[in-house]
Amino acid sequence: MIKLGNVSCGVSIVENFANEIKTEIVAQKLDPLLAIICNAFTWSISSGLQFTVDGYLLVKPGPDREGEETGRGFQRYGISKVVAIMGMYQLNARLQKSPSPHLRKITALALDPGGLPDSRCMSSGSDVPAMWTFLMKGILNPLFLGLLRPVFKHTVPKLSLRSTSEAAVDLVEMAVGEGFRGERGHFVMGERDESSPETRDEGKQRAVWGKSLEWAGIGKGDTGLGEGIE
Repeated sequence: MIKLGNVSCGVSIVENFANEIKTEIVAQKLDPLLAIICNAFTWSISSGLQFTVDGYLLVKPGPDREGEETGRGFQRYGISKVVAIMGMYQLNARLQKSPSPHLRKITALALDPGGLPDSRCMSSGSDVPAMWTFLMKGILNPLFLGLLRPVFKHTVPKLSLRSTSEAAVDLVEMAVGEGFRGERGHFVMGERDESSPETRDEGKQRAVWGKSLEWAGIGKGDTGLGEGIE
């Protein structure tokens, strides 16, 4: 079972949240949706394979082998990011084909914010190895990075480590900034970037999209896209 804070996570939790947002938009308590940023994640690095409350009906994957929990956990984290990018491409394709002028204006973007040493996911008790926490919080902290950034600029120009506050600026700009109005696609640290060949394979995108709809129980009548969801 996966938990977000003290709340067990499952498809119904996500559905309830989406319905709350929809209700508030209809009631004009929130502005109409303009952009969908594919960025959030959860992971299980130290404690092995975890499940949502939905479980599995047809397959029952076995637990990680002893000693492989960290590697397999990070592999699953990476795959989840790939799925988010592939889903972003397919969602954009459907939004752009929608007969609704409003839906055609909604954009989906996938954002890689860079490595964030001061992120909560690196805190003690966040299911990561203690050495990771020590390295990220004790050595690669924002103050240390700030002091060494001039050196890194010349020795490791593509170093992606940065603070959460820097990443937050990109996130807000991509969501509501004029400079990103109408933009779609994959971005790394606020800059447009080409995603991996695997994520751009439209056949694989459609396969992932179709299975995602099936597993989440989303049908034609569940979204504003109607038949276009499929």
